Amino acid sequence: MAYVDDDNVNQIALQRDQDYYISGADLHLLVENTHFRIHRFFFERESPKFKEWLSAPSAPGQPLPGSTDSTALALEDVCVSEMKRFLWVFYIPTYNLYECTVGDWKVILRLAHQWEFAEVKALALRHIESLPMLPVARILLYIEYQVDPALLVPLYAELCSRAEPLTDSEAEQLGLQTTLHIFRTRERLRANPSNSGTSPLPAEVDAAQVQSIVRTSFFDTAPRSPTTATGRPDIPEMLSNIRRGAPQRAPTRNFSGRTRPRRVPGTINESG
Repeated sequence: MAYVDDDNVNQIALQRDQDYYISGADLHLLVENTHFRIHRFFFERESPKFKEWLSAPSAPGQPLPGSTDSTALALEDVCVSEMKRFLWVFYIPTYNLYECTVGDWKVILRLAHQWEFAEVKALALRHIESLPMLPVARILLYIEYQVDPALLVPLYAELCSRAEPLTDSEAEQLGLQTTLHIFRTRERLRANPSNSGTSPLPAEVDAAQVQSIVRTSFFDTAPRSPTTATGRPDIPEMLSNIRRGAPQRAPTRNFSGRTRPRRVPGTINESG
């Protein structure tokens, strides 16, 4: 938030918003090049941050902040369309008929969080909860805007209880720590209670089958360790592959001077 600078204002063409420049309202805001004139009461009542801004002292004989177009509060990190969507919550045409898209509610949630409108934030969350979203997208949204952790519990539970494990894309979005928590929880949920939280293999699965599945999962579809034009390992690319979970085979020299692959701890050679 900033206060209007008359020198800067004179250099741009300002306009009044057609919907939210309300005659008789007493709070003047400037978003980009658009003036809004709304009722101060809503913003002082709902937002501690706006209450602080609006209570800032003014010079003797000068108008209060936000009381005129020339002293309007210039809001940052918001565009005109987003501001209009936020104000729609207070000036909804049909009483209590809050119908809009998930994208609109995300905008309202972001601004409510940014400006500390607790009740508006709760309203946005209630409506987002009722609209379809992928669980990972919802988790990321709730974490970003610091919602009640209780809302995250059923989302994590959904990922832990579904038949399919996390996809590569989901794991990348959630990050390493959360992905590990989810996989550990999936293991615990699928373990026999008599095994104290462990998940032993079925009796019919033998070592050869385990090695075959490991080879398929870890090696058959994974790229070999890249090398540079000189035949030396391409370390940055190898590190990138490691971050993606691809196994690496480090090259070494034999006595003939030719390069041959050397086993890296934690990998399995081609012969099984």
